[in-house]
Amino acid sequence: MTLKTLALKMQDRGIKRKSNTPLSRNTWAGILHNVFYIGIIHLKRSQEYFPGLHKPLVSKALFDQVQSVMSSRMCKVKSKDPLTETFIFRKLLKCAFCHRTLSGERQKHHIYYRCHTRSCPQKTIREERVRAFVRVALKKFELDPCGDEGIQEWLADLRLSSKERIVQNRSELSHRLEEIRTALQRLTDSLIDDAIGNVLFMNRKNDLVTDYVETQRRLENLETDEQQDLINYESAINTAQNAVLTFSYGTYNRKRELLQSLFERITVSHKRVLLTIRERFQILLPHKREH
Repeated sequence: MTLKTLALKMQDRGIKRKSNTPLSRNTWAGILHNVFYIGIIHLKRSQEYFPGLHKPLVSKALFDQVQSVMSSRMCKVKSKDPLTETFIFRKLLKCAFCHRTLSGERQKHHIYYRCHTRSCPQKTIREERVRAFVRVALKKFELDPCGDEGIQEWLADLRLSSKERIVQNRSELSHRLEEIRTALQRLTDSLIDDAIGNVLFMNRKNDLVTDYVETQRRLENLETDEQQDLINYESAINTAQNAVLTFSYGTYNRKRELLQSLFERITVSHKRVLLTIRERFQILLPHKREH
């Protein structure tokens, strides 16, 4: 979704100018970059952060995700190549050596992904080889009837232990808030005693304030987040159990959605492909559930 599309969608929902026209793209960019919505007051003149008295509208994790998406689109150039859609791993493969994204290209009826860093030892890898590694990773989620029964039992246990986790997490988060308050007090004392300079003080203080606000938000939303986690696990189970079929027969867009949903990183090292499964899906692996 582009900022222009977002502006039009929000106009349909009643968020618009008095003239009944959509807010500008710059306005929406400013809103999406504004830390006010994660519960922080930012003073532009002094570049200081302070915990706001208002309730955060979004989590810091979601805010950081938005920043990452917007940053990646800053220099994005729209492709005019009609073959772009044939590169299923386009912008998804990272070089293990220079950490840059591999580019897709077609050579002699085969698709290759190449690292274009001159001094990098990583050269090319054929798409068929990448697909083979992905299929091996996806097969880990396949379940026989006994495995499916074990998943359902695991989910039932997860629901039963929900209250215990809330109590434990509330204690841990409250303790973390106290630690941050103490750290802020010590930091202020260090500034008064001239033990640290203003720049270092500001940087450390802003980091602590950000941590404090996010910890406070998590504490206030413990029960809601716990219920959402259970919903996410159920959704993850459905996605993972159908992963092999989706990757084999799904549309181009559905396959890419699956890859981005399941894997945090896909790294290429010479002719090997290393797939890092996202945390919410790791628990579905048989050896993880046994612990």
